Amino acid sequence: MSTIIAINGLGRIGRAILKLVIDEPALEVAAVNQESPSAFFARQSFVLTGTALDRSEKASA
Repeated sequence: MSTIIAINGLGRIGRAILKLVIDEPALEVAAVNQESPSAFFARQSFVLTGTALDRSEKASA
């Protein structure tokens, strides 16, 4: 059984936590609270840096 968490914002700390959660199978992100439309840009920065956003993307890479 995994621990389910939510992340409040995708600033510097939120992105760092999300990167750690992606690599940890015992953790699962249920929600990300992002006030601005920069969530799209945060996702793009993950894609451009080669960080997969879910385990299936990472496994196929």
